[in-house]
Amino acid sequence: QGWEFYDYTVDTTYPEDQPPTAVWCRQGSNPPFVQDGSGVMKFVGHRVDCFEDLPEPILELLEGGGNNGEYDIFREPPVDMEEVQMLQQKQQVKR
Repeated sequence: QGWEFYDYTVDTTYPEDQPPTAVWCRQGSNPPFVQDGSGVMKFVGHRVDCFEDLPEPILELLEGGGNNGEYDIFREPPVDMEEVQMLQQKQQVKR
């Protein structure tokens, strides 16, 4: 059993160039790459307008030679729902 909480904020006290923020929190069983048991996970993010605006560590991960192309789908948003469905089918074949 677990719970998830999503929050989207636009804080007008932030500097003008601070983007709105999305927060995801989850309390429940840990994902497989962690230990057995339960825990709390929290992720904070915001939208960027283009690939080059991503934080440097994420750019390095996505552009790194060691990823064997597995992150290529994150370089651009899908064009339409047809492309989304095609990408989903590709992911199911890999599993």
